[in-house]
Amino acid sequence: MGMRRDAGAVVVALHDGFFGCGTGAGHSNRRLLGLLDDLLPPHVELIVLPVRLAEGSAHYDADWHRQVRVELGRSGHTVRVVPVDNGTAGRKRFGGLNAFV
Repeated sequence: MGMRRDAGAVVVALHDGFFGCGTGAGHSNRRLLGLLDDLLPPHVELIVLPVRLAEGSAHYDADWHRQVRVELGRSGHTVRVVPVDNGTAGRKRFGGLNAFV
């Protein structure tokens, strides 16, 4: 798949603030996503790499997640979300070293 010469992307990795919020960083990360979505030129793709939380996780917040998705849909440019696993199969926001063994 080719990209236009004037196209680009900004990639943001988040440990908190996309599927829910468990720390102050979650609030900051959500605000950062909103600012990037508002400020990036329309031809620049925003790629978000949140730590995946399963809907059944105690850390998952359906209302928060829905609101973040709505906020990211306002700009009209492409936003791609690629959840990443932290070794807990989506059960926990933070995976320690044992989660990767």
